Amino acid sequence: MIKAIVFDWGGVLIDSPTPYMLRFLSEQLNIPVEQLRKTLIKYKDSFQKGLVTETEFWHKIKNDLPITIEKKFSLWKKGFITSYHEKTEMFHLAQKLKDQGFIIGFLSNTEEPATQYFLERHYTVFDEILFSCKEGCIKPQKEIYTILINRLGLQPHQILFIDDKKDNIVGAQKEGIQGILFVTYEQLKSSLEKDFHIAIHD
Repeated sequence: MIKAIVFDWGGVLIDSPTPYMLRFLSEQLNIPVEQLRKTLIKYKDSFQKGLVTETEFWHKIKNDLPITIEKKFSLWKKGFITSYHEKTEMFHLAQKLKDQGFIIGFLSNTEEPATQYFLERHYTVFDEILFSCKEGCIKPQKEIYTILINRLGLQPHQILFIDDKKDNIVGAQKEGIQGILFVTYEQLKSSLEKDFHIAIHD
């Protein structure tokens, strides 16, 4: 029996910020989008694991690209805020599930500046929140799912994880957590009802 339902952030609760972020940073740094994307990928994991600060992250990028970063503000956070588009129906769904008595969790691979913005929004729907940059590991690593299980204090099969990336769902399932690969709101709602017998009343 499912007792906790855990949501990914980017691509599930909000539109994936990646394309918007790339365009924003490309304009700010005057670097072509594709060139910037390839460089960011090299250092993204260490940033999302919290192993480097934003300053250290940009220092690594500067080794590869001719960029100048102003230290007056967090460029990453500014870009993230610009890219932030909530999926209203998904937040409503999370609240409906909470109202039904489910524990509502949040698990995201994300960087410290984005984490700060999340906390500033003072969401009340989530009972347990895990950010990769605070835990030192990222999906789909085994460690982050173990932390999730321990924080929720449940058996793995009592947890349902929703993510838009197949690798992350597979990683969760390897640890005994049940999963739904998110595509659309309607698809998710249908899977909740048909596969897990969780009725969602609009």
